Amino acid sequence: MQIQAVMANMADKSNSLQSKVLIALRDIFRAAVENGLIAKSPVSDRLKARGKPTEEKVTLTPDEEAALLNTVKNPRAKTFLLLCLRTGTRRGEALALRYEDIDFTGKRVHIRRNAIVKEHETTISDELKTKAGRRDVPLSEDLEAWLHEYGPKDKAGYIFSMRNGQPLTLSAFRSMFRLISRELPEKHITAHILRHAYITRLFEAGLDIKEIQYLAGHSTVDMTLSVYTHYDRESREAETAEKVRAAFA
Repeated sequence: MQIQAVMANMADKSNSLQSKVLIALRDIFRAAVENGLIAKSPVSDRLKARGKPTEEKVTLTPDEEAALLNTVKNPRAKTFLLLCLRTGTRRGEALALRYEDIDFTGKRVHIRRNAIVKEHETTISDELKTKAGRRDVPLSEDLEAWLHEYGPKDKAGYIFSMRNGQPLTLSAFRSMFRLISRELPEKHITAHILRHAYITRLFEAGLDIKEIQYLAGHSTVDMTLSVYTHYDRESREAETAEKVRAAFA
């Protein structure tokens, strides 16, 4: 196998993806060497990932959140928006939710499944993105009130479903999400940005790292810290700007 050729074929891919491929290749060939299948790994230590660095995700401010919640009118789109902003679920986790996963008595959202979303069919799996993905997230008052008002009376089935009761397909999800993203055209809003906003609000509220790691379903605290680093830098920049303005007032 010509590893250099493999990486050359990925020249248009991001630095992050190239790094993941290199890590996987090194692990595979290291195991092959350890098991006596090959004498030497073909993945040179000098081989580095290239490609464009992954663009930093810019979260929503509280004012932008409020603007979205006020302007998105479609009930299903607003349900998805509010659910992500108040629980931090990943897209697949949100689309796999059934009303039975909402514990209105205990005020919890039980995240237990993941939707594998495809163009014409979506399947539901008990395997979450990470082992830490299985979690119970507090149910906020506004989300609870919204689900009571706009959810079915019998509280059965998927929260987001097709007319036949099956979970949303990719094309149906995209149609729904456009009703959200068009309201802030100056920002590239994705389901992950909504999740990022939830985690940022938790930091702003003063929750500690381990609490946020659990609520976000992060497998390692490093993943949570990466969000915190972004949040902390922006907070410090804003505070510094205020101090500078005050110094010359």
